[in-house]
Parts: sequence; C-alpha cells; structure tokens
Amino acid sequence: VMPDGTFVLADIGGYTTFLTNVGIEHAKEITSHLFNGLFEVDRETWKLGNIEGDCLFLYSDSPRAPQDVIAYVRRLYEKFRESIEEVASGSTCRCGACDRSGDLTLKFVIHGGAFDIQAIAGRSELIGPDIVVAHRLLKNSVPMREYALVTTPLAGMAEASGLPATPGRDEYGDIGAVDYVYMDLRGVREAYEKSREVYLTEDDADVAVSVEIEA
Repeated sequence: VMPDGTFVLADIGGYTTFLTNVGIEHAKEITSHLFNGLFEVDRETWKLGNIEGDCLFLYSDSPRAPQDVIAYVRRLYEKFRESIEEVASGSTCRCGACDRSGDLTLKFVIHGGAFDIQAIAGRSELIGPDIVVAHRLLKNSVPMREYALVTTPLAGMAEASGLPATPGRDEYGDIGAVDYVYMDLRGVREAYEKSREVYLTEDDADVAVSVEIEA
C-alpha cells in the first residue's frame, strides 16, 4: 500500500525572461539563493522531492492539516520575498539578472494523495498518479501571477487561509478534468510589505532637510 502525502509545488514566475541573454552567472547565484531559502523553511516536516527548472517540489510523507499547509505556504512566500529583498539590498550590480530580480513572482500548487518512491540513476523520485496531477496543474487557466491553487479534496485550506478564493477547473487530455480552488496571494504580499515598512520621524533623524518648491 502506497503512503498518502501532501505535495507543494512552488513555481517561480518570470524565470525564463530572467535567465535570457544577460547576467547568467548572477542569475544562477540569485536562483540558488531563492531555492535554498525556500528549502530551509520547516525542513523537518517538508522534504525536497525535486528541483525542476523554476519549480521546487516539496512534500510531506503524511497528510497535513489544512491550517498547517496554509501556514507553511505563507512562510514560503514570505521567505521568497525576504530573499528578493536581500538580493536587491546586497547588490550594486546593474546586470539584467540583478535588475530584474524584483520582477520574479511565486505561485503554488497544492495537492495530496498516494505516492511511491523509486530509485533512478542513484536518486529517489516520487511516482504515482497524484504526483502527475500535481505537476499537470502547473499549467492552468488561473488569471493571476501569484496564487495558491488547491485541489478539491484539500479545499478546506482555502477556508483556513482567510484569502479570497475562486473555484476553477481545467481539462487535461491524459487525466481528465481537475477541479480546484485558487487563492489570490496579493493580500499576503501586501501584509508582508507592510510589516517591512520603516518610518523615520524628523525627531529620530540625524539630518533633516526641508526644501520649498514652486508647484
């Protein structure tokens, strides 16, 4: 009997443009920093299934409670935005990769089901019909850049998230129709950006400059 697990695919948007033509060495450094940061989030519970180009495949080898998965996805997204800030603040380089790092986005596909593990070329690979479904869902009709897509069996995560949720369905030739719910991550991004804002009053400043302009 194959075990049941929970799968989270974290897919970086804008990656192809990011790698095109310029700054390939810095692009490799930046994407390595982003992926390593994501992998370090709760690695005691979530394991690395694979790195697939611009997508990190993470999984838990047992079903997880909806609120736990959503909390994990939030932490992944916040870590991603934090890593982008680290790249932007730590570099004076103006190559295409460094200039465009702020344009990168993150989306998630969350699914669950049975899986097995097989050894291929000395590596462990997850296999099973539900693994296929999770990966097919990376290509979908969701009309936004940053979102978390959850398949219907795990739809309780949408309610646990407190985020605006919309039902959706896509048809795939080899597996048929798949129903899902997707949540807009804009609120998560705005909350994160708000938490990072720093306001300096004139009383706190070492130097204050006031200029009068004609307007």
